[in-house]
Amino acid sequence: MLPIKRPRPKLHMFRRCLKELVISLLLGTVPVLAHSDSAQSLKAILDVLLAGPFFQYYYASLLLLFIAVSIFLFLWRFGNDRHQAALIAVHRLLGDVSSSLAGAFRTGAGAILGFMIVWNALEPETITLANVAKTVAAIVVLTIVCAALALGEEAAKDPRAAAAQR
Repeated sequence: MLPIKRPRPKLHMFRRCLKELVISLLLGTVPVLAHSDSAQSLKAILDVLLAGPFFQYYYASLLLLFIAVSIFLFLWRFGNDRHQAALIAVHRLLGDVSSSLAGAFRTGAGAILGFMIVWNALEPETITLANVAKTVAAIVVLTIVCAALALGEEAAKDPRAAAAQR
């Protein structure tokens, strides 16, 4: 009797987290490292890189609209090809626009990572174990959220293909 071959668990989330970390480095860490000569310049670059609350809510609403249209596209098929083509066009447009929330999170994670690199040189008096733990936790959480958003966005861009993979 032959042993049953079980498929290896897929490491999509882990691989995606690594990819998101590289993207975050390019979007946030490089500008922070290139522009941080003093505490004032660090604050200035972080103010530019980090999205404000208004933009975070706006990007999140665009993402929710994209998810709603994706669900509608998955569940509903218009009888008229012209209407179906219009729905697909709206879905594609929202898919391109909704990635802005993931971009803001990627930039934020990279900026925090860049801050950690220059932290000792610019503000050594604020380094405590609790502050370092909070900062590392923020980077990890943002990276996981970015990976989840990216994987979810890929599934929502082609919901029928994602359902067929399961």
